[in-house]
Amino acid sequence: MKDGVTRVTYRGAHRYACGIHKVKGFPGATTYMGAMAAPGLEWWKTDQLLRMVMERHAAIPDMLAGDGLDATLSYFHKAGRSAGADKRDTGSEAHAAVEAIVKGQEPVITPRIEGHVEQFRKWMADRKPVIKQSEFMVISERERYGATGDLAFVLDGEYWGVDVKTGKLLPETGMQLAAIRWADHAGRPGDPVEYPVPQTSRHGVLLLHADDVELVPFDIKPDREWKAFLACRDLYEYDKAKSQVLEA
Repeated sequence: MKDGVTRVTYRGAHRYACGIHKVKGFPGATTYMGAMAAPGLEWWKTDQLLRMVMERHAAIPDMLAGDGLDATLSYFHKAGRSAGADKRDTGSEAHAAVEAIVKGQEPVITPRIEGHVEQFRKWMADRKPVIKQSEFMVISERERYGATGDLAFVLDGEYWGVDVKTGKLLPETGMQLAAIRWADHAGRPGDPVEYPVPQTSRHGVLLLHADDVELVPFDIKPDREWKAFLACRDLYEYDKAKSQVLEA
């Protein structure tokens, strides 16, 4: 196993390893959070599907008459999945561009994130945050998880830890921010050193849109977001083990 903290993607989910403590296969924080229903995300998915139905409502009678109910439903299900994939790709591309910019590199700019990148550059120039960390990995051997922080910066004398998003703002993100803030230590691939987790005092989401950027504060607390995150971890682990419940 390589020294330091590493991350791999397995079946669409992140897994973290730490060569310092010889552990591997820890799920990512968002994987644990998936054990809890995310009302904000489910609302967004429903909203996207309803928008598609309304936009295509004039064609629905012909679709039903020509293809039938099952084929029409299948069409909208596939359209919904495609829209979700496009949103995820936009987010991934914007994340990569933000990381390049804060590191002084030239980002890859695709047509769908041109506005996002322009607005982020403007926000950086106007607000002048002092970047301390970007795309930094943290891990907790004690609580059995890993996570990746998007940005840690000083702004107006306050130390912020933020998640960068291009889509809908979700309250559940508070648990992810808590998992990053209260992890055991940070680490880097190939580096056998435990680094301290950024001791951020303010937390939030840097919401990137094609026409503006908004820094949305989140008030995270040990006895609320952190406790809720650990409960999600316990539910996830129970779900993995529940096949043993009915064994004699």
